[in-house]
Amino acid sequence: MNKKPFIHTFEAGENYYLYDVNKDVILKVEKDVYDYLKQVENDKKINFNLEKDTKEKIDFLKRCGFLKSKRVKKTKHPSTDNLQYYIDEKLNSLILQVTQNCNLRCEYCIYSGTYKNRTHTNKRMSVELAIKAIDYLMEHSKQKNELGISFYGGEPLLEFELIKKVVEYSQKVGEGKDIYYNLTTNATLFNEDIIKFFVQNKITVMISLDRDKETHDKYRKFNGNNRSTHEIVLKNAEYIKSKYPEYFKEHISFNCVVNTESDYGAISDFISTNKIIKDSSFLSSLINPNYCDNKETKVSKEYLFHKNYERFLILLSKLGFVDEKKLSPLTFIESGLLEDFRDEKNLVERIELPDECHHG
Repeated sequence: MNKKPFIHTFEAGENYYLYDVNKDVILKVEKDVYDYLKQVENDKKINFNLEKDTKEKIDFLKRCGFLKSKRVKKTKHPSTDNLQYYIDEKLNSLILQVTQNCNLRCEYCIYSGTYKNRTHTNKRMSVELAIKAIDYLMEHSKQKNELGISFYGGEPLLEFELIKKVVEYSQKVGEGKDIYYNLTTNATLFNEDIIKFFVQNKITVMISLDRDKETHDKYRKFNGNNRSTHEIVLKNAEYIKSKYPEYFKEHISFNCVVNTESDYGAISDFISTNKIIKDSSFLSSLINPNYCDNKETKVSKEYLFHKNYERFLILLSKLGFVDEKKLSPLTFIESGLLEDFRDEKNLVERIELPDECHHG
């Protein structure tokens, strides 16, 4: 070959594959083609005579548009030229940090004092600043019919009155637009007034819940006392589910902070068997060791085994060998991301790389 093709070769099981970067396509190839292209890829001197049959296969790939050598000449994001237009006309979301305070002091929370960054404080957003932010969003979203507004903390429910005013004001000035609201909460401050308002305005809520009572209460503690937070969270979740079942189904999800020292399987089993939450959407996140001197990441063998096994089941489900209903609730996001990735890769067939492009 006169010019080195922009490719990556790899094996999986007993099969051999070629990833053609210009075409953005993975091909299964025969071993003779793989052996030849692997040496070309690694800049090795070809130490065998190219058989006629192999050469014909290589020539066929070239005729089909594969094995091009073109590379990107300049890094440039595809939205660069339109960035100002998007800022001026197509903003579609806003995150309001309504408070830096929280009624809990969760051991692993990056704001609870054990990390080298922000700590919980009494800082709170004023109504005037919130309205100014809403006005900015409306002024810069003329070309968008759907908008999202998120409330962030600390614990955002400490500022329910502010949230209420933001929702009412944004609906007034954003008349004609579909506005969606969301927040993440520890769910200990819910009361009938808050719940009614959330239901009426279809506010999407993610509730933090870490497995069983013992595990949850070990990390998620009230500020100043050791009263169980787990019991309150489940009690509030059960109340919402029983009184507003459709709202609970459509707008309530949960997030579990996973400690890699624990058993992934046990977490999954708790979620799958608890009658209140077992049919809900569940996300998971790991304890973050960054910027913390006393946080050392330890991973148990049980966690690794069950986590990797669930990943294997996700792949089997995509091939139709496993019913997706049998997957762990904790795999919801990973499974969805895999589906999105496959869909995106199949949207457009690329002929070759452009001169200007941005790394994916």
